[in-house]
Amino acid sequence: RKAMAKELRQRKTGAGKEQGKAKAKTSAAPAAAPAPTGSKPWQNYFFYVVISILLIPSILSFSYYGPNFFLPDALTRLRFSPEEWQYMLRNRTVVMIGGPHRGGTSVLWESIRAHQQVTDFGSTFESGADHSEGLFCQNVYPRFGIGQEFTRGKKWKATGLGRYALGPEADVHWTEDHEYATPERQAQLLNELGRHWDLTDKPVLLEKSPPNIVLSTFLQGVMNIGNGGWESVPPAFGGASSVVRFVFISRHPLPNSY
Repeated sequence: RKAMAKELRQRKTGAGKEQGKAKAKTSAAPAAAPAPTGSKPWQNYFFYVVISILLIPSILSFSYYGPNFFLPDALTRLRFSPEEWQYMLRNRTVVMIGGPHRGGTSVLWESIRAHQQVTDFGSTFESGADHSEGLFCQNVYPRFGIGQEFTRGKKWKATGLGRYALGPEADVHWTEDHEYATPERQAQLLNELGRHWDLTDKPVLLEKSPPNIVLSTFLQGVMNIGNGGWESVPPAFGGASSVVRFVFISRHPLPNSY
């Protein structure tokens, strides 16, 4: 028995020494190096550059054009029917300004819009359109003239600088006999323009686009749909019963070209 007890004590003592040596080796072992993440500094820089390229144009566009520039037409346009618009136009007058680009249409527009009975599109930031021109706020007739040089849409081709009033007949010369001179197109046009007007108590609805000077016959025909007292042939052009008036401005071509 004494021999067996001595042998057990020796085994325990040997096991303890082995465990102590293992712990010492473990504590003395150097810490493992962290696993590489795989990212490199240039990748972070590239990420920030891409984000800046995407954000800076949007921020600049918002500061100039405002929130309406980013909102889809379907979300902002009105929903009045042709009959509702024809009723509203009984005691209102639409005034449309036209003339050559850089010919003074904006100065004329600023003067008329200052009247307390006139409602207009407001500033570029408020309307979301270049110079608050109604041409860029609608999808009924072609968008042509300055500002459309680099615009390519599915419906209308670009007819920008150099094409104003000199483009193909089908692009720039529309009359009251055009296929779009319908009540449905009348409501669409007025719903798209009307979202920028104060329709509560202002009797004069002002819009300005230089190409109105070559689209006036079509615009007059569309605006007067449902107006039984208006005649579409001379000498009643723009007569007393028309719901739309046109104000055209001209400028000498030499100063207008600078």
